[in-house]
Amino acid sequence: MATRGLDVSRYQGTINWPAVAGAGYKFAIIRATAGNYYVDPLFESNWDGARAAGLQVGAYHVVRADNTVESQLLKLRGVLDGNNPKLVALDAEVTPSGMTKHNIERAHYWMGRKTREFYNPLGCKVAFYSAAWWWNPQIGLQDWVAQDPFLWWMAAYGGNDGQPAWQTPPASVIPIGWPRWDCWQFSSRGAVPGIVGSVDLNMMKEEVFAEIWGQPAPPPPPPTPPPSDTVTLTISRAAATELHAALHATT
Repeated sequence: MATRGLDVSRYQGTINWPAVAGAGYKFAIIRATAGNYYVDPLFESNWDGARAAGLQVGAYHVVRADNTVESQLLKLRGVLDGNNPKLVALDAEVTPSGMTKHNIERAHYWMGRKTREFYNPLGCKVAFYSAAWWWNPQIGLQDWVAQDPFLWWMAAYGGNDGQPAWQTPPASVIPIGWPRWDCWQFSSRGAVPGIVGSVDLNMMKEEVFAEIWGQPAPPPPPPTPPPSDTVTLTISRAAATELHAALHATT
């Protein structure tokens, strides 16, 4: 079983978060920063709005291998401090011009390690987000991927029609070396009430949802009962006595 959620950035514009929650989505992963130079202008409003609507929230940072790890972490911390995040995801999908595969891989290793060293003691999980098309040629098979305690959030679309392409994603779409997937971005063309245009849709394993936010996903509301032909009347005790007597009177 999996829990449905979405990830958003400024590209989704102003979001009606109560409508999103009402459609059954349980979590939102919200873009906070990119590199050492960019803060998403809608991060705070998305974070506050999603939480107020009852969604669990996490943040993501777009890694730039051509910026120093220290400067990127400083930018991320400057946005997240005071928000008590329970999930920080590192978005690995940017290939800076002129950088070697080795340098890109080392930058992501150190970004992951330093982010985890800072946030894990605060009770916050750290994930990597990527897709096989980028991860396999740029990071490849690395020992630290299997050894370090990250969560793994993959993008794999298939037909990308707003629905999962597979009941269980095949091994061929999981980035090389990943021990598993914990969260699956299954479409970039989702249609969700409260959001104008397309949005990324995700499903997260229920046990991972509980591990991050300390609780299982709340169950959906019970269905509305069908209309009934039975009518219930409320009458006083005196009226009930009179009615009983009338029904049992003999002529």
